Amino acid sequence: MPFLRPIIYFLLSNIGAALELPGTNSEHLTSFEDDSAVYGMQSTSVPSNFKNTEVHRLTGNVTVHSWVHSHNDYTRDRPLFDAISYGVVSIEADVYLRGNNRLAVAHVPMDVRDAKDLRELYLEHLERLLDEVNQQGQDSWQGIFYKYPTQSLQLLIDLKKDDDKLYTVLMDDYLKPLIDKGYLSYIEIKTEEIVRRPLTVVLTGERPKDQRTVDGDRNEGYFSDGRRYVFIDFEIGRMVCDKALYGPSVLASGNLVLTLAKCLKSMDIGKFASDPTDEQIRCLRNVIKSGTAHMNTRLWGGPSAPDSLRDRLWKLQLEAGINMLNADNLAAAVKIGQEYFG
Repeated sequence: MPFLRPIIYFLLSNIGAALELPGTNSEHLTSFEDDSAVYGMQSTSVPSNFKNTEVHRLTGNVTVHSWVHSHNDYTRDRPLFDAISYGVVSIEADVYLRGNNRLAVAHVPMDVRDAKDLRELYLEHLERLLDEVNQQGQDSWQGIFYKYPTQSLQLLIDLKKDDDKLYTVLMDDYLKPLIDKGYLSYIEIKTEEIVRRPLTVVLTGERPKDQRTVDGDRNEGYFSDGRRYVFIDFEIGRMVCDKALYGPSVLASGNLVLTLAKCLKSMDIGKFASDPTDEQIRCLRNVIKSGTAHMNTRLWGGPSAPDSLRDRLWKLQLEAGINMLNADNLAAAVKIGQEYFG
């Protein structure tokens, strides 16, 4: 039962029990495809209302590359737009609370004062693009990729402080307009069904630790409509505890060095460049796949240079079952995936 999750979370955190909780298995994740499929829902025919739109101009010739995550996307020359021009389906923004009601996108606190706003960098553009290709009251929803109209874009919001006020501002002042238009994916709290919509928001970093912050005191959702409109980025290696507290999710992440060290027996990232044994690959697959069925997986903290080490680590991750590469260089990550998948 959902109201027992905080209690279960506390017990598991202290005794380290390894079990699968009822209500979190794959039967509730009917919107997902298998790991080899395009992230999100399968694409269908292109609807006529996509033509002569900004969406068509931006992504009309774009092929989706489901294995790439745009790390610190806001540092690019064109936040959001560089990523979608490569067919990247997951982007990331670090967020701080500035004042009482503004969310600044910045990497470190000293940058907050002059940083751009989350709405300015991302949400206004996304709402405008989605408005072009959707009509309010319709039964089906179209995303921002011309050839893949049912592909959901993942927006990973890295919360830089565990603060109830930050979460309140995010929900009330930033996400509510998109929710009202039906653009956000959500979880039906009672059934734990995941419903895909054009935009999927995932919270990472200093995630809310109290379920009441996320779903309200009565566990009816932040807006008391029985739905949760944000997903929590689970931690690889702590899946049982995270599922106990938050229910289902769509993404699990882990530190690259710490995850690889569990099987490669080294904390020296330079040693990871050598070819691992078949036994080590099997070990990594078990670590990564444990509890992450029907979810995307990502490892952060890898090097962006030299290119040879970066590429070898990306290939190693794909071999081990990671299906989303944490990338600063989008072109290089696209190329690695194309070479790997053929």
